[in-house]
Amino acid sequence: MLEGKADLVIGSRFLTKSNGVPSHRRVGQKTLDIFTEIGSQHPCTDYQSGFRALSPKALENLDFTSYGYGIESDMFSHFAERGFILVEVPITVRYEVPDGNNKNFLAHGLG
Repeated sequence: MLEGKADLVIGSRFLTKSNGVPSHRRVGQKTLDIFTEIGSQHPCTDYQSGFRALSPKALENLDFTSYGYGIESDMFSHFAERGFILVEVPITVRYEVPDGNNKNFLAHGLG
């Protein structure tokens, strides 16, 4: 992004094998990714990642509506449809943090 080679940079949990994502989360995230890829027609390994950086051009074009946890997919599709440059970089995550997500993973995914 700093070199002007991307409008949206997404930190992907799936570009490395030792990513720290529990298997039940991986299945849910990949299921959501399939539907996002169908809608956006642009490949990505981690549409659901909230680790993102936006260029000034992308910030100026944040003119879409999204509700709840769909913002990651909606943002990706919004920028892909407009021909913005979307790039992924590898990240790792930790899920065993205090006060983490307390929602049931199945109910959360269905929502």
